[in-house]
Amino acid sequence: MKNTVRFLFFLFSSLLFSQENSLIQKIDSLNNLPYEKRIETSSHNLKKYLNNAETARSIDYQKGIADSYSTISLIYFYQGKYDLSTDYFFRTVKIYENLNLEGEIGYQYSLYGYRLRHTDIEKSMYYMQKGIYLAEKNNRKIN
Repeated sequence: MKNTVRFLFFLFSSLLFSQENSLIQKIDSLNNLPYEKRIETSSHNLKKYLNNAETARSIDYQKGIADSYSTISLIYFYQGKYDLSTDYFFRTVKIYENLNLEGEIGYQYSLYGYRLRHTDIEKSMYYMQKGIYLAEKNNRKIN
């Protein structure tokens, strides 16, 4: 009886682990699409990334959530929804900070600074310089 319980526990654990790994691969495959594909501003593309973030949240995959939020922020920016874009930018940075991913934080700050270049040059310079510093410190390329 004890061996049967152990076997069932092992089997159940293996199935859950396998399912979670499969979801992580699915989440990452969408988040790692080329930049040009990710920033398509269609509502269909936005919905894919919102669903991706929700899937990542359901398994507590924080990097997957942050990567999805980063793309959502870009899509909203290109749609001209600047408040939503900024909201998702700060959500992204907060998660990366919790994960201690300074290179990713640097990349996000650089993108945000670039977005601000026409509306607030001082903030733009601040975020771009902060981003470049963090990215270089952590050997993160900024495309």
